[in-house]
Amino acid sequence: MASESERIEEVRKYIEATIAEIDSHTEDMEKLFKMDRWSKDSALYEIIINSYERHRNTLKRIQKIVEGGKVEIWPLYAQRQVGD
Repeated sequence: MASESERIEEVRKYIEATIAEIDSHTEDMEKLFKMDRWSKDSALYEIIINSYERHRNTLKRIQKIVEGGKVEIWPLYAQRQVGD
């Protein structure tokens, strides 16, 4: 059985790889958005890009927790609702 530090290192590597994959997908979507800005699909591209960014931010928070840092737990969507 792997030690706790080995499991944590595996989680770190997985998060880093997933963030890199999300960044690649985001870049591809941004290219499509720029090429096809005036079509009906541009809104869809924006939604997808925003979704990728939210997932990336979530992973960054998890990464910070794994590394022993503190993160704000209050969800961003709740902050927006409270501020409205």
